[in-house]
Amino acid sequence: MGLADSKNHGRKITHAIGLVFGILMLAIVFNGLLSLFLADKDLMEHAWKNVQKNLAMILATHENEIEKLGIISLIAKEQNSKFCDFIDYDNLDAITYMLESMVLIHDVDFAVVINENDELLSAYPKNPGELDPAYLSLLIGDGEMKASLVELPNHFGNNFLVKNPEDSASPFYFVFRAVVPLFHDTGDHYGYIVLMKLVNGNH
Repeated sequence: MGLADSKNHGRKITHAIGLVFGILMLAIVFNGLLSLFLADKDLMEHAWKNVQKNLAMILATHENEIEKLGIISLIAKEQNSKFCDFIDYDNLDAITYMLESMVLIHDVDFAVVINENDELLSAYPKNPGELDPAYLSLLIGDGEMKASLVELPNHFGNNFLVKNPEDSASPFYFVFRAVVPLFHDTGDHYGYIVLMKLVNGNH
């Protein structure tokens, strides 16, 4: 073998080694990228499962709160005749006392009685006085007896639900609301009891 052939043979070996080394590096990089992708995929699947689990817990908690408020509204409904009698005799002190008892015993944030003329008779713990007609639908919804989760605008929450509105920057409030229609023994409609509880204290 001549000198020229030896040099060509050496270059071929060098090229072959370089090619093998390059392929090896590509394999290492590809394997690293694949491992990273699979790790990220596992991480994403784990994160998604956590999100689903937390969401299920939140939904279960909300359903439980709605169910509890529904039970409280049934207790309030049992006082239907008393509320109607107090409305008949304009006994606002007695109505206020009953609302206060509901708020304190059943741990709700707000209770109000509205008469058949859509006038606010009493509220606890915060009584805004005269009822703005724009607030009526926010309080009673469709007027049917039920408990539900509703979204209320900031100005409503500040006027009815929050003791210190200046401390709240919320654009809206999520609340559990129960509406209890009041009917006299004669069958006449006498108004509504409305109970509200802030979702997670509005935090």
